[in-house]
Formats: sequence, structure tokens, C-alpha cells
Amino acid sequence: MGFSEQFTHMTYSCSGWDLPYISFIIHFAFSIGFGILYAVAAERWPRIKLWQGAAFGLLVWVLFPLVLMPAMGTVPAPWDQPFHEHFSECFGHIFWMWVIELTRRDLRNRITGEPDAEFPLALASR
Repeated sequence: MGFSEQFTHMTYSCSGWDLPYISFIIHFAFSIGFGILYAVAAERWPRIKLWQGAAFGLLVWVLFPLVLMPAMGTVPAPWDQPFHEHFSECFGHIFWMWVIELTRRDLRNRITGEPDAEFPLALASR
């Protein structure tokens, strides 16, 4: 994107560890952006909530760390990465989206006083 390596690799020190500013900013912005996208889309297209959001988390994992990021040269090709990296990323994305789904559902219920739109209130009280 035209930024110098000096800029993109700037770090700060925390407890003796050098941590990357830009990577954290991108990662958190991505997580928040896709969390909001998911929450809004779940109201319009309930099927996106498959497996309490886990399927969406898996889709994001496949599309970004396995396909797009290697294609952009941001990370090595999937076959050049260790298995534990894939294992961690896969379950990390599932857990990330599951927590977003639980939060989305709870906030929706607190704000509207109703469960998700596809579940009538009569069914929820049983």
C-alpha cells in the first residue's frame, strides 16, 4: 500500500515484548468491522447464524488467512505454515464469531425484549 517497512513494523514495548502497532490496528479493525457486518447481516439473513456463528467464523478463516492474505503476500502460503498455526487460527475464528453471536443475541433481546425474529416469542417461553 506504499508504506515504508519502517512504518509498518513500528512496535511498542510491553512487559519486555515488542508488539506491532500496525498489525494490531489492522487486526482489531478487521475484527470489529466483520463483527458489525455479521450482526447487521444476521438481522436480514438468519442463515448466516449457522452453528451460532461458527460457520461464518470458519468462512472468514478460509477466505482471509488461507486464501486472500497468502495471495497478497502478507503471510506465507498455507502449506508453508505450521499445522499449529492453522489449528489456532481455525478455532480462534470459531470462538471469535461465537462470542459475537452470543453478544449480538443478548443485546438484541435486551434492546427489543424479543428473541431473534425467526423465533416467535411464544416458542421462546416454552
